[in-house]
Amino acid sequence: PAGAELESLWDGEWRATLLQKALERAKGQVKLKQWQIFDLYALKEWKPGEVARALGVSVGRVYLTKHRVGRLLKKAIRKLEATLL
Repeated sequence: PAGAELESLWDGEWRATLLQKALERAKGQVKLKQWQIFDLYALKEWKPGEVARALGVSVGRVYLTKHRVGRLLKKAIRKLEATLL
């Protein structure tokens, strides 16, 4: 059991580090406003309407930005995995 717990802990740390690096890469590929939208909606889990009001954009733009930045994030994760594995 101790070995399984250690492996689980290691896997969790690996995924967290991979995600952090991928977030940094994705952030560098988008404009500040896009990152703010993604950060508030996807990472901080604000409601779309709250993000739209806070940043002065439409709810549709919140959804579209989350989709586009999310796609960049997934691509960054795949590249990191390919490089590191």
